[in-house]
Amino acid sequence: MPELVVITWYGLFAPAGVKPDIIEQLNAEVTKLMNAPDVKSKLAQVALDASTSTPAEFAKFVRAEYEKWGRVIKAANIRVQQ
Repeated sequence: MPELVVITWYGLFAPAGVKPDIIEQLNAEVTKLMNAPDVKSKLAQVALDASTSTPAEFAKFVRAEYEKWGRVIKAANIRVQQ
């Protein structure tokens, strides 16, 4: 699967039903924090590159990751054992 690229990413999720204006406010504050020079500097010291997106962009990214890894799981016939 040459198209398979593995990256580590982190994101914030909220429970279903949180009002869009609250999501937008949280996103604005997190974006401001992640773009602060001191935060970027500290993250760079541990080889992390912080990037931010809109809630819609992040939802699209998560859906794409779900689909990508779903294909990998099916192709490898991965099963959960209990």
